Amino acid sequence: SAATPPATPSGLTASAAGASQINLSWNDVSGETGYAVDYSTSATFAAGVTTLTTGANASTLSVTGLAAGTTYHFRVRAT
Repeated sequence: SAATPPATPSGLTASAAGASQINLSWNDVSGETGYAVDYSTSATFAAGVTTLTTGANASTLSVTGLAAGTTYHFRVRAT
């Protein structure tokens, strides 16, 4: 039988922690082995996507090295 994929994380929030850092948080879901956090300057994630990963049961991540004055888009996927 096929494994059931984990639920989509919800409640993603972002807060600035300086000119080049964003702190993200979301609601942890059950059944995941970790999370993939994508970010891009493209709202459709069509190009320039960077992916960071976490371990299981994570619900926060700090993204550093961002360019000041630039709009970034974030999404979180359970893996």
